[in-house]
Amino acid sequence: YAFTDATIDASGEEAALDGLTPAQTPRHSASATAGWEDDGKAFALTARYAGERFDEVDNSVMLGDALTFDALARYPITERLALSLRVENIFDGEILAGINGAGARERARPQTFWIGLVID
Repeated sequence: YAFTDATIDASGEEAALDGLTPAQTPRHSASATAGWEDDGKAFALTARYAGERFDEVDNSVMLGDALTFDALARYPITERLALSLRVENIFDGEILAGINGAGARERARPQTFWIGLVID
């Protein structure tokens, strides 16, 4: 868990920003992982939370909070080689990275699948 109480310290031409919250800085964020491993087989589930945050430095656009889940599974093929599967954002939750002036929404971390081989 992280609690962030950040403010901008500005003067001169940027004085209007003084005391505002930096863009993309949630006040609350947290992550937790639970995993299991036995005889080379492994599974882990991670929950990630990011609180509301401002998209723009002038604090004019607020992005909502986000809760996502990731999973990782590993299965041994040989003594030194394992198959690895990872899914980020399992439920394809919407995580906004930004909203432009026309209202278009930019997503961060869409649902993503990874497959690979791990050599120990």
